[in-house]
Amino acid sequence: MLKLATAQVQQFVQGLFAPRSGYVNQRSAAQESEVDLALVWVVVALLALGLLMVYSASIANASEAKFTRGSATYFLARQSLFVLIGLTAALFVFDTSMKHWERFAPWLIAGTILLLILVLIPGIGRTVNGARRWIPLGPFGLQPSELMKTAMILFAARYAVSKVDVLHA
Repeated sequence: MLKLATAQVQQFVQGLFAPRSGYVNQRSAAQESEVDLALVWVVVALLALGLLMVYSASIANASEAKFTRGSATYFLARQSLFVLIGLTAALFVFDTSMKHWERFAPWLIAGTILLLILVLIPGIGRTVNGARRWIPLGPFGLQPSELMKTAMILFAARYAVSKVDVLHA
């Protein structure tokens, strides 16, 4: 009886991980380019939750602060603007071919290193809390180290693709 139950459990587990014949390869080219709706809904939910948290955390202080002009929704509006900028950038990134990112990676690394050097030049880099890490761009500030994170990921991916035969050895 125990052997039969064990065999059934084994068969069930193997069935979970067994490839389904024809299922994986039935996707057409049109389906390959479709957006993953589950991922989109997760991103939308996280953005909405983030905006709600910014609003709930700042509503008490925003109405009293001088630089918000007494607006209780100042931080919500500001964060919403950043969300729109981020979504616009994301659409640009998703629409760009991987081949373009592979060609662009070394130039992005070089440009980011140049920005990291510019931060150290007096008059260009802005000191905040005793650290010179920012380049002022009007009402915004650019922190080149954040760009370097993305540049390093792209460069490492490009390197791994170019050395795929060595890495799989």
